[in-house]
Amino acid sequence: MSEERRDNWLAKAYREASAAGDAATAERHLLELVELHPESAWLWFNLGLFAKRRRDWAQCARLNERSLEIATEAEDPAAWNLGIAATAMGDWPVARRAWSTYGVTMPDGDGEPVMDFGLVPIRLNPEPRHIGETRLQIDGQLHDTEVVWCRRIDPARAIIQNVPTPESGHRFGDLVLHDGEPVGSRKIDGQERGVFQEIALLRPSEKPTLRSVVFCPSEADAQQLQSAFEAADLGAEDWTQSVRMLCKSCSEGNPDPSHDHGPVEWDPERDYGIGATFGEADQVLRQWALSGSDRSYSSPERAF
Repeated sequence: MSEERRDNWLAKAYREASAAGDAATAERHLLELVELHPESAWLWFNLGLFAKRRRDWAQCARLNERSLEIATEAEDPAAWNLGIAATAMGDWPVARRAWSTYGVTMPDGDGEPVMDFGLVPIRLNPEPRHIGETRLQIDGQLHDTEVVWCRRIDPARAIIQNVPTPESGHRFGDLVLHDGEPVGSRKIDGQERGVFQEIALLRPSEKPTLRSVVFCPSEADAQQLQSAFEAADLGAEDWTQSVRMLCKSCSEGNPDPSHDHGPVEWDPERDYGIGATFGEADQVLRQWALSGSDRSYSSPERAF
């Protein structure tokens, strides 16, 4: 077979394998193609995608570095994926260089960057969307998908600010690695924010997830309790209000207020998730209960 015919055959076989969702075969054909076209930045980048999707960070970094050596353009996606891989490995000089190459202004220094991109929604444990992607496993287990608000501290890392449900396998304060392609959106303070997909749990929180049934006579009582936990730099989540089971179209889109997934009538008995130690949680709850009328709570129990 001539080189040209082999080239065409491999390109066709790659497309067919991709369409069929056969990641192993598609990647094998890409490897054969890159041998024929070693100066193709596109081929190196796509090989890097397969490594990224299986969380092979060293390989992902190497392949995207090669892509960038051949063709560097403004906002080159190879630079973004190199930044993700380097961040996952804690290789801060390479991560900083990658983000700078992409066009992100980085703070001074050569260590771990800590920035402030504000609050963003992140989908924990997302379902795979692309060929070669696998579900995130934590300690060898799969967990439920959930969207939480996080404080984004650099282009690919964020700290969970909600108290996720135990079924998510995450806690208040977890540091997560996330992708840069929004999938759906949520609103905060009237502003639309794209939902990023979690890639990996980088550093678990030291705060356990506790659960308490709290009697809040009114919404104002619940808001005061939330403020009390925030003032103590602890996590609190009114799961009765915040946990909604959204259909797939709503979860990956923009939930329509008219498309209701839960009750709207106020129920004084609230199911609270708390990100704190037992002592910290009990102190905040006790002070809150004493400062208002008809307030009460059950002793916090460990949920996760």
